[in-house]
Amino acid sequence: MDKISLITGAAGGLGRAVAERLADRGFQLALVSRDAGRLGDVPAGALTITADCSTAEGAARAVADCAAHFGRPPDALAHCAGSILLAPLHRTPAEQYQEVVRANLDSAFFTLGAFVTGCLEARQPGQPFW
Repeated sequence: MDKISLITGAAGGLGRAVAERLADRGFQLALVSRDAGRLGDVPAGALTITADCSTAEGAARAVADCAAHFGRPPDALAHCAGSILLAPLHRTPAEQYQEVVRANLDSAFFTLGAFVTGCLEARQPGQPFW
Protein backbone atom coordinates (compact mmCIF):
# COMPACT_ATOMS: atom_id res chain seq x y z
CA MET A 1 0.00 0.00 0.00
CA ASP A 2 1.31 3.45 -0.89
CA LYS A 3 1.97 5.78 2.00
CA ILE A 4 0.42 9.24 2.02
CA SER A 5 1.87 12.28 3.77
CA LEU A 6 0.12 15.56 4.48
CA ILE A 7 2.63 18.42 4.56
CA THR A 8 1.52 21.78 5.91
CA GLY A 9 3.54 24.89 5.17
CA ALA A 10 4.57 23.22 1.92
CA ALA A 11 5.31 26.57 0.24
CA GLY A 12 8.19 27.30 2.62
CA GLY A 13 11.73 26.03 2.44
CA LEU A 14 11.33 23.38 5.14
CA GLY A 15 8.05 22.11 3.68
CA ARG A 16 9.58 21.85 0.20
CA ALA A 17 12.61 19.97 1.51
CA VAL A 18 10.42 17.51 3.42
CA ALA A 19 8.23 17.02 0.33
CA GLU A 20 11.26 16.19 -1.80
CA ARG A 21 12.56 13.66 0.72
CA LEU A 22 9.22 11.98 1.16
CA ALA A 23 8.64 11.83 -2.61
CA ASP A 24 12.05 10.14 -2.91
CA ARG A 25 10.90 7.62 -0.29
CA GLY A 26 7.80 6.76 -2.30
CA PHE A 27 5.18 8.76 -0.41
CA GLN A 28 2.19 10.22 -2.17
CA LEU A 29 2.00 13.87 -1.15
CA ALA A 30 -0.77 16.25 -0.12
CA LEU A 31 0.81 19.71 0.01
CA VAL A 32 -0.99 22.35 2.06
CA SER A 33 -0.53 26.12 1.88
CA ARG A 34 -2.66 29.14 2.68
CA ASP A 35 -1.64 30.44 -0.75
CA ALA A 36 -1.54 27.74 -3.44
CA GLY A 37 0.18 30.19 -5.78
CA ARG A 38 3.27 30.06 -3.56
CA LEU A 39 3.65 26.29 -3.92
CA GLY A 40 5.46 26.62 -7.25
CA ASP A 41 6.62 23.39 -8.88
CA VAL A 42 5.40 20.35 -7.00
CA PRO A 43 6.41 16.71 -7.37
CA ALA A 44 4.46 14.76 -9.98
CA GLY A 45 1.20 13.37 -8.65
CA ALA A 46 1.16 15.61 -5.59
CA LEU A 47 -2.18 16.99 -4.45
CA THR A 48 -2.21 20.69 -3.61
CA ILE A 49 -4.63 21.93 -0.97
CA THR A 50 -5.38 25.54 -0.11
CA ALA A 51 -6.25 25.74 3.58
CA ASP A 52 -5.44 27.82 6.63
CA CYS A 53 -4.45 25.27 9.26
CA SER A 54 -4.42 27.89 12.00
CA THR A 55 -8.18 27.25 12.26
CA ALA A 56 -9.93 24.01 13.17
CA GLU A 57 -12.00 24.24 9.99
CA GLY A 58 -8.97 24.75 7.76
CA ALA A 59 -7.05 21.86 9.28
CA ALA A 60 -10.07 19.55 9.06
CA ARG A 61 -10.59 20.56 5.43
CA ALA A 62 -6.95 19.77 4.59
CA VAL A 63 -7.24 16.25 6.03
CA ALA A 64 -10.68 15.73 4.42
CA ASP A 65 -9.46 16.90 0.99
CA CYS A 66 -6.50 14.52 1.26
CA ALA A 67 -8.77 11.62 2.22
CA ALA A 68 -11.22 12.41 -0.58
CA HIS A 69 -8.44 12.49 -3.17
CA PHE A 70 -6.49 9.41 -2.06
CA GLY A 71 -9.37 7.38 -0.66
CA ARG A 72 -8.15 7.50 2.93
CA PRO A 73 -6.60 9.94 5.40
CA PRO A 74 -2.85 10.54 5.33
CA ASP A 75 -0.57 8.00 7.00
CA ALA A 76 1.96 10.63 8.06
CA LEU A 77 1.93 14.30 8.95
CA ALA A 78 4.74 16.79 8.50
CA HIS A 79 3.64 20.06 10.07
CA CYS A 80 6.00 22.67 8.60
CA ALA A 81 3.76 25.73 8.86
CA GLY A 82 5.00 28.54 11.01
CA SER A 83 6.15 32.10 11.25
CA ILE A 84 8.85 34.09 12.96
CA LEU A 85 8.70 37.58 14.38
CA LEU A 86 11.93 39.36 15.15
CA ALA A 87 10.95 42.59 16.82
CA PRO A 88 11.38 44.19 20.22
CA LEU A 89 8.47 43.52 22.54
CA HIS A 90 7.72 47.21 23.04
CA ARG A 91 7.34 47.62 19.24
CA THR A 92 5.21 44.55 18.65
CA PRO A 93 1.49 45.22 18.28
CA ALA A 94 -0.78 42.65 19.92
CA GLU A 95 -2.26 41.67 16.53
CA GLN A 96 1.18 40.87 15.15
CA TYR A 97 1.92 38.73 18.20
CA GLN A 98 -1.41 36.92 17.85
CA GLU A 99 -0.70 36.16 14.17
CA VAL A 100 2.57 34.46 15.13
CA VAL A 101 0.79 32.44 17.83
CA ARG A 102 -1.86 31.39 15.28
CA ALA A 103 0.78 30.42 12.72
CA ASN A 104 2.96 28.46 15.16
CA LEU A 105 0.83 27.16 18.01
CA ASP A 106 -2.78 27.11 16.81
CA SER A 107 -1.84 25.54 13.48
CA ALA A 108 0.07 22.73 15.22
CA PHE A 109 -2.81 22.04 17.62
CA PHE A 110 -5.53 22.03 14.96
CA THR A 111 -3.54 20.12 12.35
CA LEU A 112 -2.47 17.36 14.71
CA GLY A 113 -6.03 17.11 16.03
CA ALA A 114 -7.46 16.78 12.50
CA PHE A 115 -4.80 14.20 11.58
CA VAL A 116 -5.45 12.06 14.68
CA THR A 117 -9.23 12.30 14.16
CA GLY A 118 -8.82 11.16 10.54
CA CYS A 119 -6.68 8.20 11.61
CA LEU A 120 -9.09 7.19 14.36
CA GLU A 121 -12.14 7.43 12.11
CA ALA A 122 -10.41 5.33 9.43
CA ARG A 123 -9.05 2.93 12.07
CA GLN A 124 -5.55 3.33 10.71
CA PRO A 125 -2.37 4.06 12.64
CA GLY A 126 -0.14 6.98 11.77
CA GLN A 127 3.19 6.01 10.21
CA PRO A 128 6.68 7.33 10.88
CA PHE A 129 8.38 8.57 7.74
CA TRP A 130 12.05 8.84 8.71
